[in-house]
Amino acid sequence: MRPNDGEESSKPIKDPRGGRARTERRIGRFRLDDLVVGDADNGLWRAWDERLARKVSLRIIPQTDPVCAAVREAASQAARVDSRRIAKVLDVIDIDDALVVVAEWIDGISLEQALHSPVSVASAIAITREVLDALQDIAAAGAHHGRLRPATVMLTSEREIRLRGHCIDAALFGVSPGEDSASADVYGVGAVLTALLTATWPAGQPQTTLRDTPVVGHHLARPSQLRADLSAELDTFVIRSLAAGGLPQTVPTRFAFTDLFAQRNALTTTSDAVGAGPLGNPIQKAVGEVLGARPVQPAPIYVPEPRPKNRARTLALVAAATSSVLALGVGVALWLDDPSDQTAANIAYATSGTDSESSAQPAARPNTAPIEEVLPIKQVYAYSAATGSYTPSKSAKLSVDDDLASVWTTDPQDHSDVDEGSRQGIVVDLGWERDIRVVDLGLLGNNSNIEIRASNKLSKRASDLTLVQSLKGAPNRLSVRQARPVSARYVMVLFTKLPTHGNAYEGGISNLAVRGS
Repeated sequence: MRPNDGEESSKPIKDPRGGRARTERRIGRFRLDDLVVGDADNGLWRAWDERLARKVSLRIIPQTDPVCAAVREAASQAARVDSRRIAKVLDVIDIDDALVVVAEWIDGISLEQALHSPVSVASAIAITREVLDALQDIAAAGAHHGRLRPATVMLTSEREIRLRGHCIDAALFGVSPGEDSASADVYGVGAVLTALLTATWPAGQPQTTLRDTPVVGHHLARPSQLRADLSAELDTFVIRSLAAGGLPQTVPTRFAFTDLFAQRNALTTTSDAVGAGPLGNPIQKAVGEVLGARPVQPAPIYVPEPRPKNRARTLALVAAATSSVLALGVGVALWLDDPSDQTAANIAYATSGTDSESSAQPAARPNTAPIEEVLPIKQVYAYSAATGSYTPSKSAKLSVDDDLASVWTTDPQDHSDVDEGSRQGIVVDLGWERDIRVVDLGLLGNNSNIEIRASNKLSKRASDLTLVQSLKGAPNRLSVRQARPVSARYVMVLFTKLPTHGNAYEGGISNLAVRGS
């Protein structure tokens, strides 16, 4: 540990937006600016390194946490990786009661947030190649990622592909899928290609807000079953990659990839076979396609997975909540990235199958899914319970524009809980009564409490609108899915508890979309 870098201190500062003085927290030369997830003593912070004048992330782990030793070792492994494709681990600091891992902060947007629809085959292969090369850079340093998911694949403001969370995420939350980090990385490459080709994620391992790849005939659907223009070569590459994860719902094969080197060679062959062009093509064009030609705005959007302090208690609460949801006939798909904490995981497990992906039987067609499209929004209002008003302001429209860095925000306050008479939110007008199946949300910060309400009429009191869901501790990216559609013209997102933001408590919506028919 460097001298003085581990000394923790705090001092009162005045909130420039009003309210009582709050405490600025520091660890040595690092000023803790924004709590991303968790709590002050066991979570992830965006911080400012005052000595080097740059943003960093600080992961704080109590010394009493059972995973602390494993995280320390993982951070040491991760720090050995020196690659532009990887978010660097910069330092490991011991303070009196905690371990602090300092890492590079990546300004950009995650693949999970950017991927709204499938991309071209050429772009899918180019981005997958970048991910694979990043994993090979990690492997060259004698380490593995161990928990690749769409939220760890970053698209930067320079239109690069960079990975984060290598080694450390697996130490914190467990290797996934399976128990072998090397095999999990091979699986992850196939899962990323599946996501890019189909906008779905295989088997929910690890959990993500992307839709699960459908299960057809006890096995995951091949990409070509979900998209007509895909070749058998792409199917074969995905099947051989996913088989490394050892999940029972993957298509069985005797030719699973065993390492990244063999996978890299096969990806080159696949690219040639499908006419995607040489793998040396610039990645900028591929990243631009994923972003839909939208500029990437620097924004603190690192969304790691929440890890409960008391897992047994959390599982009991999740089980109770799931029972209540089923009783109401409503399904909720929240982003809880640790698979043991999934509130809704509709995963079908295989009970039989062939021994090769080259079965002569024709592929089964996926089950016909309900019609589900993004519904046009005719108007958007900022709602204030204090006045019972609905204001169609320019700031309200920031919640539904295409810029994920623009955010509508509530009024800041110096405490997190919001009285019923002071609540604020956003209401979208769909023009007429529609069947609503999914509400997609991008929120400012993590740990918001929100209510989703719907109605065909507006009222001064939010309680007059039908309560669809009440969510606690919401992450900054989530989808709320209904098992049965809710018929309504208006959809309200109301904040009942605000997350920490800077030196105050403030809620916000960067993206709100409604899907249905």
